[in-house]
Amino acid sequence: MTSKLNKEKESYVPQTSAKSHAKKLNTIENQVKALNQEMTSYRMKSTFLIGLFMIIMMSALGNEFQGYSEIIF
Repeated sequence: MTSKLNKEKESYVPQTSAKSHAKKLNTIENQVKALNQEMTSYRMKSTFLIGLFMIIMMSALGNEFQGYSEIIF
């Protein structure tokens, strides 16, 4: 999506269609911003879930092996 935006910015536009080109660029920029915000939201949610899962697993493993402080060979 960003490459599409860069191509549109670099393309030559005649003076007569400058307004429509600016609108198109604005639309693409808004789409990129929305996608970026959505991906950031997904990343934050997944990081939170992974952290929660790690806390639960550490607690479960700690409870399971509580009292086994000796190394058994």
